[in-house]
Amino acid sequence: MNDVVSHERSSLREGRLLKAQMQHPKLGIVDILIRNISEAGLGGRCIHGVEPGEWVKILLPNLPTVDGMIVWRMGDAFGVRLSAPIDPADVRRGMADVSQASRYHVPYLFRPPIECRRPGLRINC
Repeated sequence: MNDVVSHERSSLREGRLLKAQMQHPKLGIVDILIRNISEAGLGGRCIHGVEPGEWVKILLPNLPTVDGMIVWRMGDAFGVRLSAPIDPADVRRGMADVSQASRYHVPYLFRPPIECRRPGLRINC
């Protein structure tokens, strides 16, 4: 008897490009790029080698840390099944609520000149 593996997802994934961090048991804390997210999982990219079956913690901005297991890997792309459901709208809401940082003023010595005159350029020769 053949066991058929279902490739249907239990919840719809929402496309998202989001920088986050992953705490890996062997690699420590590494930067990842989240490509899509749903209530039960996420897909991302990481330059470090991760293997299916490894338990990791995902550190999302403005959300509590979430545990999950890496379920697949293809090149630098991977998928994580989360142990607890999250609301994908909270990820988006968290980024919109962040207030703008105070304006940074570039020191005078490092500002580009405002005048448009180019020394050494002759127009009417």
